[in-house]
Amino acid sequence: MPTVRINIETTHAAIQIQSTPANLKISSPEPQLNLRTEQAKLRMRSTLPKVEIDQQQAFAETGNMSPLVNARDFYKSALHNGVRAIGTIVNEGLQFLRVEQNKNPVASQAKINRGINRPKTINVRAAPASGPDIGVRSGRVDIRIQPGQVAGRFSLQRPKMDYMPGKVSVQLVPPPSIVITVDEVASSFVPQPVGGGQAVNAQL
Repeated sequence: MPTVRINIETTHAAIQIQSTPANLKISSPEPQLNLRTEQAKLRMRSTLPKVEIDQQQAFAETGNMSPLVNARDFYKSALHNGVRAIGTIVNEGLQFLRVEQNKNPVASQAKINRGINRPKTINVRAAPASGPDIGVRSGRVDIRIQPGQVAGRFSLQRPKMDYMPGKVSVQLVPPPSIVITVDEVASSFVPQPVGGGQAVNAQL
């Protein structure tokens, strides 16, 4: 009786694992600095020195006077002479009132007043006798400094991240395979009684 032979051939697979690591790139932009400057200011204000020369007195002594100065001096002289004359008249009147104390007031007054018409002595001298009045007014320099300023402002930039995930690739190289072949061969198998004498035919 022919028999069947089953041949099973298996090819094992190799596991091939390829991995790509993850890549993380971090870039940090530099912060920006904005500067604003105000220049310092220097302010100078100067007053020039002055030399003041007053020659009015020298001109007055030489007779070279302005109309205003001449009128002023004439006024002072007239006022002085007027007050002096009034005082003289008052004194003479008082002497006449006290005639009992002064026996001859007319003679006394004539003796006093005789020097008014007396010849005068003329003094000759160089004119002007007074020099110019020179005064110096000092100058001044006023300096003011306004300091400058520097204002800075930082502008921070956020970091940038570029992430590329990794990969894991699993492959079976070569793919597993199972080959089953069935061959028919001659068999010398004889059925034997089993248990209560029954025969069992077994075929593959």
